Amino acid sequence: FAPPEKRDIGMVFQSYAVWPHMTVAENVGYPLKIQKVDKKEREERVQKMLELVHLGEYSKRYPHQLSGGQQQRVALARALVAQPGLLLLDEPLSNLDAKLRESMRFEILAIQKELGITVVYVTHDQGEAMAMSDRVVVMSAGVVQQIGAPHEIYTKPANKMVADFIGLVNFIDGEVKGDRVFIKGSNVSFPNTAKVTGDATIAVRPENITMSLSGGLVEGQVTHRFYLGDAVDYRVNVHGHDIRVIVKGADLDAIPDGSKVYLDFDRVMVFDRN
Repeated sequence: FAPPEKRDIGMVFQSYAVWPHMTVAENVGYPLKIQKVDKKEREERVQKMLELVHLGEYSKRYPHQLSGGQQQRVALARALVAQPGLLLLDEPLSNLDAKLRESMRFEILAIQKELGITVVYVTHDQGEAMAMSDRVVVMSAGVVQQIGAPHEIYTKPANKMVADFIGLVNFIDGEVKGDRVFIKGSNVSFPNTAKVTGDATIAVRPENITMSLSGGLVEGQVTHRFYLGDAVDYRVNVHGHDIRVIVKGADLDAIPDGSKVYLDFDRVMVFDRN
């Protein structure tokens, strides 16, 4: 029941929530004003924080004179100026364009490391979650699905939901026969690492698939290609399953639609199909 100004918590909202009638300096200094910090000290701390978020020259501007990224920096500085023990960020970058979003995530991470404070960051962007976190909590419908380091979450997801949410993944219907899981409708199988007893799902990430024209574990046919600049994103039909394969540095014309190809799978995961 402590009042907000005494909770030692900073908050950055998805909508920025900077006050339009205040200058940048007044926005950032408001938490210190509420705490009745001396004016001289307040001005010094505000200017220091503005320098930290690269807005030192914008202290007298109003929010309508700033870009979206600059407004987000104002909101971040305002949340940090009171030196909170905990910083809460609620999807703070979702309203920014892709390039600015990427640069801001690294700026926030750099500020967090410099100040050494704990940050709880809510996001639906898996890239943000992986790049910025020491520890990831994956939730679905209010239920925690898995807690772990980014590498653990990505390479050893607890279930299909986590595997699908974090990173790209192919799901293939599987049939359990003894201690092996077979791709449905084929004689290609993998160890039943999850000890599934009923219907199974085989999961493999696109970057863990090697594609060749000469030979491999399973045969398929290229149905579509998408050029990504640094890679080609293929769709390959394998026994009725649409498999996504991403080949870095590939030439778009090297493997045309309709080509017979062979795939080798690495780091295959097995889940219960339910």
